[in-house]
Amino acid sequence: MLAFDAEYTSLLYEYLEAQGLSAESILGESWTPATRISATRWQEMLICAAHASGQPAFGIHIANSLKLRHLGVIGYLLMSCANPLEALQRAQRFNVLISGVNPMQVAIEADQLVVSWPLLHGWCGQLQDEMGLATAVQLCRILSGVHQLVTRVDFVAPYPDSIEPYESFFGCEVRFGQDMPRLLTSIDNLSLPILGADTGLCMLLDEQAERRLQQLAPVDLEMQQLRQQLLQLIREGRPRLADLAAHSGVSIRALQRRLARRGSSFQSLLEETRTHLATQYLADTRLALHEVAELLGYADQATFTRAFSQWKNCSPGSWRQLHLANL
Repeated sequence: MLAFDAEYTSLLYEYLEAQGLSAESILGESWTPATRISATRWQEMLICAAHASGQPAFGIHIANSLKLRHLGVIGYLLMSCANPLEALQRAQRFNVLISGVNPMQVAIEADQLVVSWPLLHGWCGQLQDEMGLATAVQLCRILSGVHQLVTRVDFVAPYPDSIEPYESFFGCEVRFGQDMPRLLTSIDNLSLPILGADTGLCMLLDEQAERRLQQLAPVDLEMQQLRQQLLQLIREGRPRLADLAAHSGVSIRALQRRLARRGSSFQSLLEETRTHLATQYLADTRLALHEVAELLGYADQATFTRAFSQWKNCSPGSWRQLHLANL
């Protein structure tokens, strides 16, 4: 399931309240711990919060106030690891417990450790990239007590009017218009001590995290099956709730309850699936934009353009140009 953990999203509520804003008026009621929030809903919350705040580089401001408790058991697990390498391995293994969107990948290039998030499920937008990359850096600062850790940061979005807020926070080269979000750091940083290393606690928290991961596995499988069924319906020109329920062998209300239990809805699932398909189709330059709209089940190109612009904060044509420029 493409989702975020509610403990992580509490960071957004707390930040708005600290700025003198009513978080629940802007975002709705806060989510209870141990629930999951769909990626589409999380993106909507970030957009609403950024608009209310009016701050540039809004995601970075939020991440700057990160505490371990916002990451739940994973935050404390990483703090108890013996060294950064062990923490990185666990972060990659349990990444889905915090954010189940694009998986984290790790590689070594020369003397640099490269942590990236390939856009397997499509691009989630600049606000999510800001918060995700800044959260990763802020977490590393908490674990090590060292402020300057990264040597380069990559964003997918085009260059903003000013990169000063980004350079000020990260303290290194910041690039925009890249093919995926990335963080680069010296491999020497893998030998830094972790301030709260505790072998016994680490084993206990690892077991807790593993249990939570196993609990999510069947949910992911079921949501993946629903998404595959919806993909077929979209291709057949029948992207409707009633059709998905019939295809799944359940009533409409039963399907709605099933999605609601997972912090999702039919509309969210449809948007996530269409977003994933849209990026695949747009990457194929043989398809005209009106053909992409038809393949996704839209009545016309204008309707598709409006929807895509809401998902990605840019038009389908602009996304295609940006994608081609980074091939």
